[in-house]
Amino acid sequence: MNTEGYRRWKKEKEERTEKDNKIIKKKKKKKKKKKVVAQRDTNLEMKLNNNIKDTISELLDQFVNIW
Repeated sequence: MNTEGYRRWKKEKEERTEKDNKIIKKKKKKKKKKKVVAQRDTNLEMKLNNNIKDTISELLDQFVNIW
């Protein structure tokens, strides 16, 4: 085996890996923080709507009973 050729190949390989490592380091990006968005609580909304409907129906029943 040609030792000079091997040395040249090994040196080129090391240079390539160094370049690749530098490129990989440059490509790493910082993670963006996720924005916290207020989520609607649909169950709570449904309960409130049902409560409102119940109170309205009770008031109507009372009104009808008065008349």
